Amino acid sequence: MAKTNGTRKITRLKDLKPDRHNANRHTERGSGMMKNSIRESGFGDSLTVDKDGVVISGNQRLETLADIQMDNPIVIQSDGTRPIVHQRTDLKASDKRGRMLALYSNRVGELNLNWSAEQLKALSNDVELSRLWTDEELSLLLENSKGETQTNPYVQIVERFAVLIECASEDHQAKMLNRFTKEGLKCRALCS
Repeated sequence: MAKTNGTRKITRLKDLKPDRHNANRHTERGSGMMKNSIRESGFGDSLTVDKDGVVISGNQRLETLADIQMDNPIVIQSDGTRPIVHQRTDLKASDKRGRMLALYSNRVGELNLNWSAEQLKALSNDVELSRLWTDEELSLLLENSKGETQTNPYVQIVERFAVLIECASEDHQAKMLNRFTKEGLKCRALCS
């Protein structure tokens, strides 16, 4: 793999390396669904790699591509300041394959999470996990410290009743959260 401007030139899947600190161990069901998705609808979701070809996002996609022998990636270099849009010239969103790809993309993401408590604990020294999970969620994730397969608590269907209040700003959100918490309501801040 040659270097250009301090960045490795990637031309084959073998030029990419999985992230050895990846905290998602994935699930058998989600991995199988990802293979079906790529075989039926082609590739939809990208991988993000660092300048040395180490995967930041898409470890399972890399493994799946190797398994089904799909190589010769199209690599777009970016400094992260502009969005990259993957335009599929063979699909329409309203066609069956386009609709299936959209459903696969979301469902695989939902089913293929299997957090490693061990990796999350190790990452917590460098990364502020409380920006991603509530204290309750972190407690659930980290209590499995033996590295065993853990049921994803976010995939289970739980009957809940909620009210979503849209706020005009982050400051307004903080004030509303504070107000409702003082009233004894169980609240958490969301951002989309």
